[in-house]
Amino acid sequence: MKKTWKILFWICFVLFIFSNIFWIYNIIDMSVGKSYYEVSCNEYYNDMLELKKILENNMNKEQVIDFLRKNEIKYEGFEKGNEFVIILNSFDLTFGNDGKLKISEIH
Repeated sequence: MKKTWKILFWICFVLFIFSNIFWIYNIIDMSVGKSYYEVSCNEYYNDMLELKKILENNMNKEQVIDFLRKNEIKYEGFEKGNEFVIILNSFDLTFGNDGKLKISEIH
């Protein structure tokens, strides 16, 4: 009978240790995930503010590129058929042949 209690005690003790280790891991994982979420939300918010400035002023292609360079905003621009596309972090701007904004997409 004594031996059975010892075995049960050690089984419960090992389960207790493993459950605490799992709980600690979950807490750390949730905190890391939350910090990544906050960073991505801040990036989207900053990008939204930049897009708002561009759209409010109804800028053409050259004005947008000058605005991005002046504010030191990283972007990627390329020709796609008859259109010129400027890709920022979470959105892109598409300009037609006349240099006017046709489409802005958020992704």
